[in-house]
Amino acid sequence: MRTIIATVCLGLFAAGAQAQPVPLPTSYRLTRTLPAPVSTTTFLAASMACGLARGGVSSPPGLRIADPMNEAVDCELLGSINGVIVARQAVNAYSMVACDSNGDCSAPSPFNLSLPTVPSNPRLRLPPSVAFDATVTDRYRLGDLDVATTIIDGLSQPFYFGASSLTTPGYSVQRGDKVSVALWRP
Repeated sequence: MRTIIATVCLGLFAAGAQAQPVPLPTSYRLTRTLPAPVSTTTFLAASMACGLARGGVSSPPGLRIADPMNEAVDCELLGSINGVIVARQAVNAYSMVACDSNGDCSAPSPFNLSLPTVPSNPRLRLPPSVAFDATVTDRYRLGDLDVATTIIDGLSQPFYFGASSLTTPGYSVQRGDKVSVALWRP
């Protein structure tokens, strides 16, 4: 009889433990690990605008995540977030952790991201870089480099780019090709 009562009590305790709601984050810590130097900031979850259409895009820079209260919509924080979000570099790497009401951010991170392949949650929008379109006017070898000369559209200014090869499977740069170039400062 005692065994049956103990089993029923343990079963009720386990059911009660399962019914406990998962605590929602009260803040987030966002860290940029690349480019150096490492930069971290913590911001309140309440500072994010939530209930936004899923997957929507607004002007960069900013951060967008799935709303922890409703996975069907997004939350967003616009801005460079205290300078942590920077223009796209050759390598950008970020990590983000949720923090509880005690400020404990030690839980394993549900969000890890590395650019340029950003997972859908969270989604960083980096500040704009300088971008322009150009037209290839010439292609030639310069030592070990395959080089193309372009003229920046609308400015008639030359811009040169090169690599060990400007040919990939199924495509080779040639005169008249349009290129789009983005530049940024570290």
